[in-house]
Amino acid sequence: MQVLVLLRATVHARHLNELCLTGEFINAARAAEIGLINAYVPSAELDAHIDAAVSKLRAASPAAVRRGKQVIFAMERMAFEEALAFAEAQIALASSSADAEEGLRAFNEKRKPRWAED
Repeated sequence: MQVLVLLRATVHARHLNELCLTGEFINAARAAEIGLINAYVPSAELDAHIDAAVSKLRAASPAAVRRGKQVIFAMERMAFEEALAFAEAQIALASSSADAEEGLRAFNEKRKPRWAED
């Protein structure tokens, strides 16, 4: 039952209720369909899928990824209006960062950004 605490924030109540009340086993395709997992791939494609995901993360600003994780975690505990105000303040902070300036410069110069080292 404790897993329900976490699943309530991930899976829509209709799907979660159905799974809990029926005890139905589901496959990966159904898990992805209801939002329990982001994606599923055949095992032969797993390494390539992971490599692609890691490449996307590595292409992003490390400071922005770190701050994004902090913001997401903080907003999970906020009411809607509070989260909206918090997000607006975070956008202002993020847009004034050195990495934001570098990202804009790189875009205008049609090159890959050179993020600040952490």
